Amino acid sequence: MKSCLQRSFRASLLALAVLLFPQLARAQSDCPPELAAWARACAAQQDITLVPTRCPDGQLILVATAPAGLPLEIEVTPGASGGFRRVGPLGLSPITQLPDWQAAPPPLRHAFDAVAACVERGPAPPLHTLTTSRPPDEARCPPAPLPHRLLTALLLAAVALGLLARRAHLRLAGALTALTALTWLLRRLLLPPAFFHQNGQGAAWIEKALGASSLYGPGYHELHGALAQRAPQRADLLIFEAHAALSALAPACAWAIARAAGARPPLAWSLALALALSPGLARLALSESYYTAIVALLLAAAALLAVCTPARRLQRRLTRATIAFPLALVAAGLLVAQAARIHPIAWIPGALVPLTTLPGPGPLRRRLAHTALATAVIGLVALLAAGPAVLDIVRGSLGAQWLPASASPSRHALRWAPAAIPAVALLAVLLQRRAPNRRFRMGAWLLLGLLLAQAHRAAHIFGREPAWIELSYSALYLGPFLAVIGGLLGEMRPGRRALHVAAVLLAAALAYHVTHAREQTALPTDALDAAFFRASSDQLPESTTVLYLSQARHPTRPDEPRSPRTNLFLLPVYTTCGEPRVRVLPSSAEYLASPAVLPTTAPYYYRTSLCSTAEGRAACEHIESTFRLTPVAERELPARPSHPLLVYLAPTVRVGLYRVEGYRAEP
Repeated sequence: MKSCLQRSFRASLLALAVLLFPQLARAQSDCPPELAAWARACAAQQDITLVPTRCPDGQLILVATAPAGLPLEIEVTPGASGGFRRVGPLGLSPITQLPDWQAAPPPLRHAFDAVAACVERGPAPPLHTLTTSRPPDEARCPPAPLPHRLLTALLLAAVALGLLARRAHLRLAGALTALTALTWLLRRLLLPPAFFHQNGQGAAWIEKALGASSLYGPGYHELHGALAQRAPQRADLLIFEAHAALSALAPACAWAIARAAGARPPLAWSLALALALSPGLARLALSESYYTAIVALLLAAAALLAVCTPARRLQRRLTRATIAFPLALVAAGLLVAQAARIHPIAWIPGALVPLTTLPGPGPLRRRLAHTALATAVIGLVALLAAGPAVLDIVRGSLGAQWLPASASPSRHALRWAPAAIPAVALLAVLLQRRAPNRRFRMGAWLLLGLLLAQAHRAAHIFGREPAWIELSYSALYLGPFLAVIGGLLGEMRPGRRALHVAAVLLAAALAYHVTHAREQTALPTDALDAAFFRASSDQLPESTTVLYLSQARHPTRPDEPRSPRTNLFLLPVYTTCGEPRVRVLPSSAEYLASPAVLPTTAPYYYRTSLCSTAEGRAACEHIESTFRLTPVAERELPARPSHPLLVYLAPTVRVGLYRVEGYRAEP
């Protein structure tokens, strides 16, 4: 067996080298040495740290760090338009989550000003040394990258599954296809597509899909860029539909994982139906959320591992199983890597995907060896395919903000970490038994489930969240948890008892879905607000401008730009790929309340749901009492905050689109 595992490992490495070597060659830094020399000279002049990290399509991404400050990414673009600040022929833009740059911490502003001073003093960074596929002042849509990791994974998965396919599997494949189609149809009939991201930032992720810079990684653009750029102003609707189709595969993946772990068909079908009928997962599926894409990728990787991991001892001779297994390992590693490139939230659940191979029939030692091999190969593939992107995040401002919080010893979840050490040791001892009985194996799977639950808890750094966010986070761990449940159910004796348990499981799932459906599917106010503006904006003339309140900070905490009491809202109008049909002017509460706003600032004004918060009310009242407004469309929306610290002032929220006619007449 040892030699067979070594042979599989070598085959995995060979497939990995052949498939990933061209990709790794492309993944090297594309910034020429002239830019690195310019950055070193600027850093010496301004007493900052400055490193060019990426040069995508004629642009330059720098990471600047002032003394005692966090790293700041800065985008430098050529051309006569664009950029947060124009310095000669170049545009400079800070890449940050801060809604108000003027409220940014002084070290961040110092780093940005230092780079601007270098550009102004000269010489400017030699952007002429960069390669570009388009003139700088033409179509602004960044070229959509080919998702070669995902495509390679799909190709390898198809080959691996094809090697294991038999005629007897055709009927089963038809049943799973029907389940997938029914899942998609049921979700589309019962729920409307809508933004999912909290604090009104769903539109920001659509901009990332179109090619805007992302602090979280390039994976979302890689996954959706080609589709989103087909219709930039309807990119959100296209991504909603793509996610709905992708997520409909989850029940079939759940069935495959449960069956491979040993659950009998009735039990596996009950688990698959429980996922298909979940209202919370349906709400997640019909959205732009990065959770949707990550859950689908990790669940597909887990299902592929479960199906292709041989239950029997690997043969010394070359068979279909010995070929399919290493191909599946590399494919699963690429799927995990693609998920890791989307958002750091995928890193820990992605690392746990190989545990899907542990529960199941056959000797425990053999399954442990397969799991160890899967962990090694998937880890190596993910490191090569996603390592540079992960390293960029760790070294960037996001890593500087998240890593200290996630490693804080004061976090409640980490207080349980010492208890995991003896649990892991006990599980290792249990898995070394040569001939464990049924109860012994069930104890091992229960212990594995408890360890997964602890990992799930320890990785949760977001604090108190709504039920639909908590469910989405838990869904990241579906693959290993389904394998544990399948392993436990697989230890039951065959007969009617399995049918009874399947019926009880399905009934319990239905009861949970019915009692929690409303809290998991009720659209928050900001999602309803964005949908209402999209419907109302069709009445606006082309090329007009709409002024609206997009961010309102709590007045008692002006010194904390990243305070959770900073409420945001973005309208679904996208500028990454050229000029939209209707332009919008997102504004802070401070700006709207200032004398700088004139009737000529914008022909139209949109009253957002932020106007019904304590932070934004005064600014909107100033606009509405100063200007004469003619309603174009108005609506009362239910007040449903998208996060716990967003508080509306009344049970309903008035939103509306208005034409600005001028000042109100003096009394």
